[in-house]
Amino acid sequence: MIIERLAVKGFRSLADVVWEPGKLNVLIGLNGGGKTNLLKVVRLLKASADRKLGKFVQGEGGVMSMLWDGQATAIEIEYDGLFPYNDKRKYRLALEKEGPSYLVDRETLDAHGLPIERDRTGAFFRDDKERRGFTPKRGETILSFLESDWSSVAIYADADLNPSRGPTVVSLEETVTEDADNLIPVLHSLYTADRDFKAEIDSAMAAAFGSDFEELAFPPAADQRIQMRVHWKSLKRPQSSSDLSDGTLRFIFLATVLANPKKPPFIAIEEPETGLHPSMLPIIADLAAQAAEQSLFCPRTLQRCLTLSESTTRRSQSWNRRKARLD
Repeated sequence: MIIERLAVKGFRSLADVVWEPGKLNVLIGLNGGGKTNLLKVVRLLKASADRKLGKFVQGEGGVMSMLWDGQATAIEIEYDGLFPYNDKRKYRLALEKEGPSYLVDRETLDAHGLPIERDRTGAFFRDDKERRGFTPKRGETILSFLESDWSSVAIYADADLNPSRGPTVVSLEETVTEDADNLIPVLHSLYTADRDFKAEIDSAMAAAFGSDFEELAFPPAADQRIQMRVHWKSLKRPQSSSDLSDGTLRFIFLATVLANPKKPPFIAIEEPETGLHPSMLPIIADLAAQAAEQSLFCPRTLQRCLTLSESTTRRSQSWNRRKARLD
């Protein structure tokens, strides 16, 4: 999924904003400038597709807390997107305040060349020039009726890495959840089975921590449980994840998300620099740049995947040169 245009009116601090993102975007601004609220708009669309719009509004403190400056009477969201197989979509949504709650006032979606419209009376689409209606659940949008790529959007804003410090139940998982509670199972699944992924992580760790890094390991910790350990060449005993610094664990988390060969189609990471040494930022930046290119819409994706392991050494050398300049 590629968002080509996102327009927002009347949502929190976003009185009237239009965003036309590229493949890789970095939002920089003062506190209170609206960066987090822009991501909350994406969260709203994801919650809508997951039939959790009501829960999202409740979590935001109710619709009154969501309206711009208490003056706006409606929240208007528009997006133009490109989905797999060159499927262009246009979506428009207006949420109005209705007493203490909200109402889906109007909504339109043009997907697969089949326009769907909705107002307060209901929703309908035209099939072979015949108008057919249906009734969405009150408080939910027509996105919840469709298989939507919004469901696979990942926004990493509240990752809790403390569970990664202890033993974790072994399970085959390939995508890190938004709260990162399955980081170790994902890292174990990919690191032990995907040589290209292992090479990416090892190269990133070597660039961040130097030649002292050897490899990651996941020995059994208890019945059906494992615990991550880091092998350093200068230490006889591997270091347990419980002994890693917050910055080291966060670096491993970010590298796992960005180097994942089965990453979500849309990834947002709030304040990725938190807890990281400045020398690590160029490494994460390079991983993010490569992740942005690994898209369903990039004709060179297959070639990039096939040459991934060959480019690891060159990228590690590039990271080391950037790190030396920062030092």
